[in-house]
Amino acid sequence: MNEIVELLAHECLRKIVADVVKSPIYFAVIADETTDQSHKEQVSICLRYVETESLQPVEEFIDWIL
Repeated sequence: MNEIVELLAHECLRKIVADVVKSPIYFAVIADETTDQSHKEQVSICLRYVETESLQPVEEFIDWIL
């Protein structure tokens, strides 16, 4: 079951990267840190880019690092 989930996650990441590469305008990497109840730091990583057709900003979640 975990292998299927990992394959799906990699496919989603490939699609996001392909969309970012198609975007001729700049992109940004966003890292946001928070601390949970047990005082462990957790970082979320997101990509923000501009969609080529609509010129609307898009923000995609990439990973959660514990």
